[in-house]
Amino acid sequence: MPRQVSGTVFMDAVDHESFGANETGKSTQTFSLVLTEGMPANRIDVKPLKVGGEVRVELEITAQAEADGVAKILGKAKLFEGASDDTDDLEEEQNVSFVIPKGGRPHEHHIELRSRGFGGGDSASITIVATNSIFEQE
Repeated sequence: MPRQVSGTVFMDAVDHESFGANETGKSTQTFSLVLTEGMPANRIDVKPLKVGGEVRVELEITAQAEADGVAKILGKAKLFEGASDDTDDLEEEQNVSFVIPKGGRPHEHHIELRSRGFGGGDSASITIVATNSIFEQE
């Protein structure tokens, strides 16, 4: 039976400055997909958050319907910091893996990323709030 997975991704990031005020940024993005058991995982499109010209936060995740009606979310969260927000200088990366139970109740998953290297202090917080319901065509 097809499942509808819908949710919101909240991203907050801080570009830590040694001198002067830190720069901050926020992003709120919504998604909605229809998943069918036995089909390949669907990519959830999340635009990167760029802050202060030096920091970029990426969330690359997919959703897949499982046999028991749950939706499985897999992917990676990444924090980059460098001379520009297009840098390849990866500060931290975390695997993302969680299940959204069936039944339509909101499920929340939280991720914290932090730059721990020289000049560290940059950080990002990602919260994914999603539901998993039976898909009903209108």
